[in-house]
Amino acid sequence: MLDQLLSQLLNLSIIQIFIIFIILSILNGIILIPSSQLILITSGIISISLNINPFILLTTLIISNIFGNYILYLIAHKYGKNIVKKIIPMNKKKLNEQLLVLDYLFKRYGSFIIVIGRNLPLFHSLVSIPAGISKIKPKTYLIYTTIGITIWSIIFFYLGRYTGENFEKILKMFETTGSIILITIFITLYILFKKYYKKTLELAKKEFK
Repeated sequence: MLDQLLSQLLNLSIIQIFIIFIILSILNGIILIPSSQLILITSGIISISLNINPFILLTTLIISNIFGNYILYLIAHKYGKNIVKKIIPMNKKKLNEQLLVLDYLFKRYGSFIIVIGRNLPLFHSLVSIPAGISKIKPKTYLIYTTIGITIWSIIFFYLGRYTGENFEKILKMFETTGSIILITIFITLYILFKKYYKKTLELAKKEFK
């Protein structure tokens, strides 16, 4: 899938590529799809392949994603959770559970959870919803969102650039024991995150029972 996407993008002009990534980043902020990780990693690889200035492209992606997230925040702020649920193409049970966890985290840690949530796989864009519903001031929201999105974007964008620069080395690494180590690390992180999520969900259900 990624190979097909890259081959199609490489046939486009630089302006067309920027327009596509801007649209995708805004959409990710509003409706959570496509995945921000996929957008950032792909753009990182493209910046290497077409020699695009990484700072300009990354800054464009960050601003676009902030804009998309701000729209979602405004919708949640003005219309509430029920309207937001209708525009997000996601399993409603999972969405309700994730929002419940975020409500709990907001109540416990305050608005700074926006920064933390922006750097967690499940909650990256979802934090705009409880932030809007909680009537967090736009200035506070934008500051925390900008910090969180910038950190997240730098990590995955430069992961993409590293992949583009060292593609053959990465392939060779996956033919050795290095792949086992990486897979073990990812599985361990996934298990730890799922345990934390499950525990927090249980606490949230008791809190808002």
